[in-house]
Amino acid sequence: LLPDKKIGIFILSNQKAFSALSAVTHEELEDALDLEDKDWFEELAKKHFASKQKAFANAKPDTPADYQP
Repeated sequence: LLPDKKIGIFILSNQKAFSALSAVTHEELEDALDLEDKDWFEELAKKHFASKQKAFANAKPDTPADYQP
């Protein structure tokens, strides 16, 4: 809410993919406040996928102790 600008932003979604809702909010605030344009979707997507890659870099299934071919 930006009471001094008489603006409120309310975004509904049934998913939250790579901070898409935050990007939409940032884009709307840029327009409302006449801020410099920034590609929030691209920036937040890069951060999201970089953190996913880091989190899964060493992920692997455990090998059972009594493995039999």
